[in-house]
Amino acid sequence: TQVDVDPFEALIRESEEKLRQLQEEKEQASAKPVVTPVTPDADKRLNFPNNKDIDPYDPMTFGYVEIGTVLGPHGVHGWSRVQGCTDFPERLTTP
Repeated sequence: TQVDVDPFEALIRESEEKLRQLQEEKEQASAKPVVTPVTPDADKRLNFPNNKDIDPYDPMTFGYVEIGTVLGPHGVHGWSRVQGCTDFPERLTTP
């Protein structure tokens, strides 16, 4: 004959067992030293473009693409109005 177990008690036992497993995993993880692998590119410094090639009035030289002109603020939530300068405005809007 099988003894009826209260479902709530079974849930509590299952939760306690899971908590014990998680604590054991945490202890095992903290016992192992964490070693960060060193990649060959990790010691390289960032290479910036030559300043002679950068035009301060042309955003394309910084890697930006012009999608429009800011016309002004819109509302009180920090939105702005933009006049798009593209042949395909549907690519920049959401339905």
